[in-house]
Amino acid sequence: MESHLVEFAGLPGSGKSAVSQALAALLERRGVAVSTPRHDLDHRSAPPARLARKVAYAVAGALRQPGRAGRWLGTAIQSGQPSLGVLCAVAANWLQLGEIMRRCVARPGVHLFDEGLLQGLWSAGYEARAQHEVWPQLVRCLEEVLPPRLVVIVMDAAPAQVRQRLKRREVAASRLDRDLARGKRDAAWLRAVTVWDDVLTTGRGLAGAHRLTLHRIHNEGQTPEEAAVVIAALIRPESASLRPTPPPVSPVIVARGE
Repeated sequence: MESHLVEFAGLPGSGKSAVSQALAALLERRGVAVSTPRHDLDHRSAPPARLARKVAYAVAGALRQPGRAGRWLGTAIQSGQPSLGVLCAVAANWLQLGEIMRRCVARPGVHLFDEGLLQGLWSAGYEARAQHEVWPQLVRCLEEVLPPRLVVIVMDAAPAQVRQRLKRREVAASRLDRDLARGKRDAAWLRAVTVWDDVLTTGRGLAGAHRLTLHRIHNEGQTPEEAAVVIAALIRPESASLRPTPPPVSPVIVARGE
């Protein structure tokens, strides 16, 4: 019995959530045990419960590895986030994501993250005024929390297609959505693409060092279901004989020093 962690990465609007959900449905039909912890947390809980669970995960991660948490928080502060609210969101998102992934490593099944560590890196860099200065520290923080085996699915899509998808969204789901809606189109898009290029370069470097496996999917002209078939062939999770479906991860706080 093995654990497979698969995360999707790409610009907002590249199709991460739609394809990850299609992949989950496909694997379930094939009898593979699947969990989608981040998607479930974001979409299957009422806002108060969702916030409470995210805080619980972040606190658990900070208590379990206080040194790492301190280094991440210090780097986030140095990065020059535009407001205290954004700083807290970036820091908490990273801590709770790392804690959820840590728990999934110990649980058999395929665990799909529609937003994972590389997406968290993009989020930290998107509005950082000192992004280039602190990027090496951000990457070191990423290396500290990488699980033993991680597959990253990079969703590539043409910029025009991504922007069209963002326009069709009824709710601004990301800071890029909100910036585009406020009329900051050119500056926001340039910043998003520039940081994404840095994330992709980092991912390639980690793949070259055998810290993760990286696959790029050109998500154009195909449905999420068609993309899911391609990705399923790449990750081949059936070889792990993963059954039954894993239970939800519970946000129990356990304190332990480094």
